[in-house]
This record gives sequence, C-alpha cells and structure tokens, in this order.
Amino acid sequence: MRNRSDGEKNSILPIAIAGISLLMAGCVSDELTSEQIVEQMQEHKNDVQEYTYTMVWADMMLNETVVIDFAYKTPGMIRMEYK
Repeated sequence: MRNRSDGEKNSILPIAIAGISLLMAGCVSDELTSEQIVEQMQEHKNDVQEYTYTMVWADMMLNETVVIDFAYKTPGMIRMEYK
C-alpha cells in the first residue's frame, strides 16, 4: 500500500467539501411540493380528534392574571373554562 502525497490529499479535500456543500444546500434533496405539504397537513388535521391547552394572560397594568382552559373535540365542539 502506498502513501498518498500531499498533492493527492489536497485534491480530495475540495471535492469532499463541494459534495458536502451540495447536500447541505439542498441540490440533492427530497423537498416536498406545496401539494404534498397541503395533503400531509390535511391528513394530520383529520387525525386530530381532540386537544386541550391552557392560556395564561397576565395584565401588569391592572395587576391581574386570567387563566383559561380550552378543549376542542371533533366535530367542532369547543369548551372554555375561566379560572
């Protein structure tokens, strides 16, 4: 097995950097089209059966805090509870 000279090592480095740069730049990628994104979002929306969250609103000028629990369940049922 022979050792590579500095010239051979130096010529491989720019090629490797260029290849990695192309991959990172997206020239070789599997980006989705807008239609595919819409389709995936619609599938995800149809999969969501219910979700809940709590919203906290603090008013520093009035020195009060409002806490609201939200719940959503398909087909379009919404519940809000102020605490």
